[in-house]
Amino acid sequence: MSRILGRVENPRVLEAPLYFVHDSTSGHSFPPLFSSTEVMWNIWDKDENFRDLEKAVPAASKLLFVGKISFAYGREFDQNGETFGEPTFGLATPNRLISTSRFEDRHLSLLKVDHVTHIAEEVLGGFDGNYDRPLCMERCRPSSADRSICLDEVYDQSLHICSACVAKVTNI
Repeated sequence: MSRILGRVENPRVLEAPLYFVHDSTSGHSFPPLFSSTEVMWNIWDKDENFRDLEKAVPAASKLLFVGKISFAYGREFDQNGETFGEPTFGLATPNRLISTSRFEDRHLSLLKVDHVTHIAEEVLGGFDGNYDRPLCMERCRPSSADRSICLDEVYDQSLHICSACVAKVTNI
């Protein structure tokens, strides 16, 4: 497994970028976000235990925002600012990466249903074989009035998301 550095940015919400460990082999990103790459790698190198990362940064926030996510070619970003692939957008809190939307099997998105913005995941069914269903709903009948929202569209905006959906992804 190859571990590389990931970065989350959103100047409207964060004073400085936050960092996370990403496994470039499996495509899995470890959710805890750190303000210091040195502290993060020291914890990781101690015994490569995900639980130690979790303990170092407890999940404590329900403030959800869209972050611009980029990956380094290794354990640090180079001086030229080159990244591993193009930046993408994902959901995060100030202490947890929720979704990178690029490498994950479970793709989370935003979906406006009846004037309420939800966090949604793609499920089997619908007209073309799958559809986006709000996390807070066990069953949902897709409607032509539902509107999918691209994360890059709301990168610089405050999010007003269904509190039940936020509770599902933050586990607080």
